[in-house]
Amino acid sequence: MAEAGWLPGGVRWWDGGAGYRSYDGYRVVGGIGGIAFEWQELASAATGLEAAAATIGHLWQQVLGVQLLLADPRWALLPERMAAEAAANAAAGSLGALADSCGALAAKVRVAHGTYRAAERAASTGMQAVDAATWWFTVPIGMAVNEGRPTLAGGERLLSQGPAALAAALGGPAAGVLLRNPRHGGLGNQPVSRHLAALLGAAAHPAGLLRGSRIEIERVNAVAGEIEPAPASLAALLERTVIAAEAGDGTVEVLEVESGGQKRWVVTLPGTQAAGRAQPTVNPFDESGVAEAVAAGSPFVADAVSRALREAGADADDLVVLTGYSQGGIHAMNLAGDPAFLAEHNVGFVLTAGSPVAGIAAGPGVRSVHLEHVQDWVPGADASPNPDRREQVTVTLTDPVATPAGAGVGLGPGHDLQNYVKGAREMDASPDPSVRDAAAYLGAALAGGAARRHLFTLRRSQPDGERSPRTGSPVGRTAQRRADAGGQRKAQP
Repeated sequence: MAEAGWLPGGVRWWDGGAGYRSYDGYRVVGGIGGIAFEWQELASAATGLEAAAATIGHLWQQVLGVQLLLADPRWALLPERMAAEAAANAAAGSLGALADSCGALAAKVRVAHGTYRAAERAASTGMQAVDAATWWFTVPIGMAVNEGRPTLAGGERLLSQGPAALAAALGGPAAGVLLRNPRHGGLGNQPVSRHLAALLGAAAHPAGLLRGSRIEIERVNAVAGEIEPAPASLAALLERTVIAAEAGDGTVEVLEVESGGQKRWVVTLPGTQAAGRAQPTVNPFDESGVAEAVAAGSPFVADAVSRALREAGADADDLVVLTGYSQGGIHAMNLAGDPAFLAEHNVGFVLTAGSPVAGIAAGPGVRSVHLEHVQDWVPGADASPNPDRREQVTVTLTDPVATPAGAGVGLGPGHDLQNYVKGAREMDASPDPSVRDAAAYLGAALAGGAARRHLFTLRRSQPDGERSPRTGSPVGRTAQRRADAGGQRKAQP
């Protein structure tokens, strides 16, 4: 694999994970090629076979009724009776045998499904045990070959195992178990990073730090230009985050794509635009924006994006595609899983890059693709790998990257947006079934000619803890209440 060039052979086993499909330069989890989808197919096949067996059994009973009818002495003299009785007997025998075969096959498929699930759980438990026993030296090894920063898997292990180990040392084994999430052998329903983020937000809120508030929107231009062709591929969609960021701090791009008389909308959310302070600034995508995304579920960003879509001309039934980098990706997934936002907008697809989104479940029917890099610790900041779901595809880039000579340190080369754009371009020719399926959906959704570009500048009001973002709408009614309560939605299983 490609990571052999930067990870010593002795440690590649722990940084690779399990259950993925490996290609030159990347690996893929989830989608129609994922293990979870294959399990769903097995379960569906068993259900179908059981239904078929029941239907055949019903037909067999009907044939038995015909046999009883033909046995009536009144039909004895009919010349066709013998042939009809022979046909009924043959049909009854065939239907009975077929019903038995379908039932037996359904039982075997159920057993296979259960066996595979049990094997996966056993393998997962074994990996968890290995993680718990080795994280304290595998994390530093990964940092040593990653310019002093944790790797993707190293960051997940450090945040999942480290606080739990510290709690166990100070308060006993039970305290350590309480801090782990079920994926890592604990009892909590959230990764420890989410608990810590909520605690940090709660502690900072009274001091006015890392605190969100209503976001005002201002249209930069009625129509800021046209994009041709519309960004109908993963790479073209992700490139919009680069272009939108160049429009200025706090700027959100909304693209209007019209095809076949239907309008589709693309909303691009930027990554963190650091202010270097914990006190909120007017830019909602500063450090306080990270706190709003992780600890509160993005209520104010959801409200602002909803108003921007309405002002641009979006109707409730229009398909909406969300894309975001780093912090913007967390906001995008929060919006895609927010019942209030989904009540106003028809979100169909989400693309993120370098974003920790493992604990966020999108709404029913929403498809998503997540780009990560093995050297990027940021998407590992949620302390868990992304789940394997039919609608959710995770692409982890494995080509080695390094900080250019003379460049700033930042969050590391693995988190560089241009590297993610480069990786997204490789996905256009990917043979992976999950990637191809997601790309085909996106291409069909955004197919058309030029896209009209709308730009909105978002500015945060001074936190006052009183004003509701927008009365009279599902998003506005819930935003302030959820933010003040720490409003994080629980992740779906």
